[in-house]
Amino acid sequence: MSFPRCDNRKFSGIEWFGDIPSHWTMTRLGHLCSDINDVNHEMPKAVYEGVPFLSAKDLLDDGTLNFTNDVKMISEEDFENLSKKIRPQRDDIIYSRIGTLGKARLVQTDQQFSVSYSCCVVRVSEETVCKKFICQLLDGEMLLTEARSSDANKRNRRT
Repeated sequence: MSFPRCDNRKFSGIEWFGDIPSHWTMTRLGHLCSDINDVNHEMPKAVYEGVPFLSAKDLLDDGTLNFTNDVKMISEEDFENLSKKIRPQRDDIIYSRIGTLGKARLVQTDQQFSVSYSCCVVRVSEETVCKKFICQLLDGEMLLTEARSSDANKRNRRT
């Protein structure tokens, strides 16, 4: 995905982020989202036929979600129990947070599915924000590097 080049730029206010287009405003992700959540932390039993239950391994390197190759299926009852906090829907972002850290994939289907607690669902609410751009930003190495650095700094302060 490419975005139009903007030559009129300003400092973002965050050193590691650098310059941004002058008409942009920096804000926290949480201010752009109606929800950032994960499912209940239970591990459901696999069933032969049911609702797809994706984990971080199902966030494919080609930018898509895996619904076909060796996907765990769960019962409708488990789906209902696990997805009480949030159910992925079209235009949500599935973000891996455990195991394979930092992969972001935009949901481009209306198919019913759930995600394991190794992922979270990011629901961008602002219509003025390009969801594909937020997904690409979350999927980028720049944010992952900063997240790892911040996490390491937090761990160092606790010891």
